[in-house]
Amino acid sequence: VYSSLVETDDARIQFRQRIRDITVLAHNGGNNWMEDKGDLFRLDNYEVSIQEIQGIPPLKGKLQNLSEIQSPHFYVHYNGLYDLPIQKEVSEMFALLCPPSLFEVSPHLAR
Repeated sequence: VYSSLVETDDARIQFRQRIRDITVLAHNGGNNWMEDKGDLFRLDNYEVSIQEIQGIPPLKGKLQNLSEIQSPHFYVHYNGLYDLPIQKEVSEMFALLCPPSLFEVSPHLAR
């Protein structure tokens, strides 16, 4: 839990930027990626190069394992902030990343 409203707000801004970056990757892949200003591609002991990012294919419909996704946006709501816009951005991102079959309705339920 963040210790101040300022820390929470900074985390919210960074999280929203990551969501936007992932949305761009979902549509375009890394082709047009020019620089990594955020921390989306920062790993513990390794910094991903721009060439590696540019080699990422479009991610739309490619997400297979939802259990490995972490969503730290919980703290926005925990600290009493209005988080509906962030929740919508997250749901739109997952709608892009998940395979279309996830959204199919069984015929017996569609009636």
